[in-house]
Order: sequence, then C-alpha cells, then structure tokens
Amino acid sequence: MTITSVNIANTFLQKSFEEDIPLTVLKLNKLIYLFFRNYLKETGNILFSEPFEAWNTGPVLPNIQSKFQSFRKKPVKNFAYDASGHISALKLEAGTEVHRIFNMVWYTYNSFTAAELVKETTGKAWLKAITEEPHLLKNEYILEE
Repeated sequence: MTITSVNIANTFLQKSFEEDIPLTVLKLNKLIYLFFRNYLKETGNILFSEPFEAWNTGPVLPNIQSKFQSFRKKPVKNFAYDASGHISALKLEAGTEVHRIFNMVWYTYNSFTAAELVKETTGKAWLKAITEEPHLLKNEYILEE
C-alpha cells in the first residue's frame, strides 16, 4: 500500500476516536508534519511526495486542509476518503519504522494543544520556507532542522 497524507490523517483520526483525544484540522496537520519530519530524519526516506506549505500557523498540507475544512476549528469527526472514494488508513505493522515512529509521535504529542504544536513545528525549515516563493518546506530544509 502506498502511504499518502490522507491515510496518515485517517490513522491519526482512528487513534483520536479510539482514545477520545479530539483533533482539529490544525492539530492534525501538525501531527502529520511531525511524523513526516521524524521519519525523514530517522530513516532518510520520505513517507509521501506531497509537499508541506509554510503557512502562518506552520507546516500545512493543502490536501488535508481542504478535506477537513468544514470542521474549521472544531474537532474532526469523520475520516477522509481517498481519490477512489475509499477510507484508507496505514497498516501499522509491529516492528516497522512506520509503526515505531507513528506511535512515538502520537504518544509524545497527542496531549499538546494546537498552539503548542504550532510552536513545535515552526522551526528552521518553516522559517526558511516562509521567506521563499513558493512557500514549500523542502526535504533538505527539514533534514537540516
């Protein structure tokens, strides 16, 4: 299965629903970024090719923003559908880097507020991207952070 931002979002939402920890779109975007960043730094590989944009609130995936925009600042209550109309999530297989890093991000940051996650994700990579056109967080910026 190809990893996409949508199935990562759905996996975070699955955890959110199971553990009754509400996620706003802002918090969801930040968790996906932290997962992407940590996976990239620890493995040298990217999880997916969709670039993060540097917004005033930190790294954002426009695709995720648009899929959940109807919730605005309220907790997300539904999963996102992929391009073929299905709900897909990651298969977190024990012993894999994806499983380990996903859980590390979830259990480290799930209690953070959205504002705390904005502070956590507006580091050097974001600062560099926000000053450029287009405002994209390049993988090399993330690795340098």
